[in-house]
Amino acid sequence: MATDQNQAVPEKVVFSEKQQQKVEELIRSAQGRAAREVRAELSTAKAELASVQRSLLLSRRTLMREVTGASRMNSERGVR
Repeated sequence: MATDQNQAVPEKVVFSEKQQQKVEELIRSAQGRAAREVRAELSTAKAELASVQRSLLLSRRTLMREVTGASRMNSERGVR
């Protein structure tokens, strides 16, 4: 792969031990926040899914009752 000869190579950044510890602390803190946010979003999504599943189950039961009831009524009337 060809590289551009005019492209500057970034200089490596070197932190003091104290600076490196601070960088690592900031990274851990950011990762913790991100993990909490993801867990909260997951919890919300699970609750929404459970709600939709309950609604779907109730709708299915209602539909089955209606179909079964209509079928019974039709058979009592002799309708096929």
